[in-house]
Amino acid sequence: MTWPANTDFRLLQAERDLTRAERQAGLAQRRTADAKADVVRAQTALAQERTRSAQLQAALNQVYASRSWRLSRPVRVISRILTAVRGGQSPLPPAIPEACHDEVAARPAQPALPRREAAILQRLRRQAD
Repeated sequence: MTWPANTDFRLLQAERDLTRAERQAGLAQRRTADAKADVVRAQTALAQERTRSAQLQAALNQVYASRSWRLSRPVRVISRILTAVRGGQSPLPPAIPEACHDEVAARPAQPALPRREAAILQRLRRQAD
C-alpha cells in the first residue's frame, strides 16, 4: 500500500507544528521559572525590609523609653510652642533625615500641638495682644 502524497505533507506539517509547540512550551516554562524566581526574590526582600522595620521600631521605642527623652520633654514642648509662635517656621534643620521622609509621611498625621501646649500658646498670644 502506498501513502498518498497528501498524507506525507500532513505528516510533515504536524511534525513542524509539534516542534513549534514544544519550543513555545519551553519558552513558557523558562518564563514561569523566571517569574517564580522573581517572586522568591521579592518575598526575600520583603522579609528583610520587615525585619529592618522591626529593628528600627525597636530602636525608636528604646529612645522613647530612655531617661534622656523623658527629661528633655519640656525642651521639646517649648520648642514646639516657639515654632508655632513664629508661624510654623523652625530655624533649626529638620530632625528627621531626608531618607526617612517617605516613612514618616506614610504615618497618620498627628495634631500640630497637644492640648496643653495649644493652651499655653493661646495664653502667650493673648498676652502679646
